Amino acid sequence: MKCIQYQFVNIYWREKLNYFKITKFDPNGNLQWSIVDSVWKALSDFKVSNSGTIYTTGSIETGINTQDCIIAAYSPQGIQQFESTYSVTNFSEDGGNRITFDDAGNVYVSGISLTGTTTSIFTLKMNSGG
Repeated sequence: MKCIQYQFVNIYWREKLNYFKITKFDPNGNLQWSIVDSVWKALSDFKVSNSGTIYTTGSIETGINTQDCIIAAYSPQGIQQFESTYSVTNFSEDGGNRITFDDAGNVYVSGISLTGTTTSIFTLKMNSGG
């Protein structure tokens, strides 16, 4: 199990089991909320905005040997704000590797796509609403 902590938010995930758990604590270490997501999703990266919104990216299984890039956002209270997917082709393995945002509220995701023997990189830009 891997764990990343940032601004009182812990994210745990098991890559082989395809689930992740987000937990948020107050500054005193008291648990505020926890979410477990286990719908064949693999988490690669997350960032917390100044407003406390948690942005995540990774991949989601969409079929045999196919994956889409997935991007999701959770409010400071742990409520999912949006979940979006991106696919280069119907038969590709796509995944988000890094996520960040700018002061205007735009979200940026970089990732890799594998189609057959061709590997390509992509960058997505979306507004804070997905």
